[in-house]
Amino acid sequence: MKRIMLDIMLLLTATVETFSQQTKSDVTLIKKDGKYMIEYNDKQFIANEKVLTVKYKDSSYIKSNLEIIRKNKQGFIDIKVPEKKNIEEFAKELKESGFFEIVEFNAYGEYNTFIPNDSLLSNQWYLSNINMYDAWDIAMGGSCIVVGILDSGTDWEHEHSAS
Repeated sequence: MKRIMLDIMLLLTATVETFSQQTKSDVTLIKKDGKYMIEYNDKQFIANEKVLTVKYKDSSYIKSNLEIIRKNKQGFIDIKVPEKKNIEEFAKELKESGFFEIVEFNAYGEYNTFIPNDSLLSNQWYLSNINMYDAWDIAMGGSCIVVGILDSGTDWEHEHSAS
């Protein structure tokens, strides 16, 4: 059981890394009707114009005039956009400073848009335990991800689809 959980964690780590590599160029900030919007995967989300999320290249450098809202264990920091700057100018300034590995926009909206088509999904109680639904909101896999399945046999009576 521990080995299966380790394999799942490795899969999720690879999926998140693939997602973050893909999203750096896929996320677009646009201004629509006087409001900033984030466009991603042909969907639009309302941008939080007061907050940017950053990750320092060198954590020993922290600009003293940045107002930090919160930090997490992975090194991401939410910072307040100064009142006299718009989000676009401020993000550009931070990116060009060279001190940040990542500068990202925050958004409001509904993200959970993936619904599995497995007719036996309700029988798979363990998916909630491993936070699979949350993982599907981040990514649903890709051609660079290899999955190994450990199984004890074949159930010839199991429902299947001809796909």
